[in-house]
Amino acid sequence: MESYEKLSNYYDEIILKDIDYNNIKEFILRKTENKNYYLDLGCGTANLSSLIGEYFKETYLIDISENMLALASNKFYDKNIKFKAFNISMTDINLLGEKFSLVSSTIDSLNYIQKAKEINEVFTHVYNLLEDSGVFIFDLNSKYKLKNILGNNTFIYDEDDIFYTWENFLDETTIDMYLNFFIKRDDTYKRFTEVHTEKIYETEFIRNTLKDVGFTEIEIYDNYKEKEINNKSERITFVVRK
Repeated sequence: MESYEKLSNYYDEIILKDIDYNNIKEFILRKTENKNYYLDLGCGTANLSSLIGEYFKETYLIDISENMLALASNKFYDKNIKFKAFNISMTDINLLGEKFSLVSSTIDSLNYIQKAKEINEVFTHVYNLLEDSGVFIFDLNSKYKLKNILGNNTFIYDEDDIFYTWENFLDETTIDMYLNFFIKRDDTYKRFTEVHTEKIYETEFIRNTLKDVGFTEIEIYDNYKEKEINNKSERITFVVRK
């Protein structure tokens, strides 16, 4: 089952209630020196990159969901922002052939990468794609959040015309999330299910992997705020330079 293929049509209705994209935008722009080319990995529906892209010469959008990428593209068309969209994996970004002032990957997109060697591969590609003064900004769901907050728990959401259950199954290194949606349209409900799996990554592992591929400036923040992480931080934000 492909994650986000069915959910993509309702993603914005759900996510915009929980994520402060303007705050993330302001944080990222403060950390970015030049504003030439911008690459967004796992762009989703471009809630963030359509805000940031206004400040850059051109934006490159990457997502493995065709539906998400189509919705993202529409936002750029509507705002008349120059962009290119690629339906490829993050591990294939070495094919892009451009140098970027900013590379971002937000809202735990990198937790979806299941193999440590692929994380290393993505970081290596980003290092090679960054211009000399470029910055790589990304976040991960923390070990604490995945194990202690999501854990083996079930959540129920009832919001306007969307009702869904979220059932989690945790093991040592991953969490499987089973989402069962009921979407009200007119007088009927449409039902669909999706399964999402996120990998649990230790912050030190990520820091060491970044160092191994050549990054020398590594800053770590608590959820796009100017404060240090603690043992109960839920979203770990990395700001990385060569």
